[in-house]
Amino acid sequence: MARKSRFRYKFDDPTKAATYKPKTRLTAGPTYSIKDMKKMHEKQFPNELFTEIEAARYLRISRTTLWRMRSQGNIDFRRANCKLLYSRADLENYLERNKQSAHTACAA
Repeated sequence: MARKSRFRYKFDDPTKAATYKPKTRLTAGPTYSIKDMKKMHEKQFPNELFTEIEAARYLRISRTTLWRMRSQGNIDFRRANCKLLYSRADLENYLERNKQSAHTACAA
């Protein structure tokens, strides 16, 4: 019968700690310029009008946050047949209005 190790994990064992390598490694992803990011967004979102889910994905926020910003009047929208639509220009205007420099972002 195999002897049970008193160490729970490999890295707890001092003899194996130096050789322990995690199975997955975190690596930094590729870096893109702003122009490249805009091109990728245009490929991913070709329409000029977005539904609520698409607008939230475009802004990388939740639907609840989008609803909150809409109810506060921060983002413009259109209503067509009980469907909320957001234009790309309105979403980009929102992003430009809320742009902060690195200096002011760190101070907040």
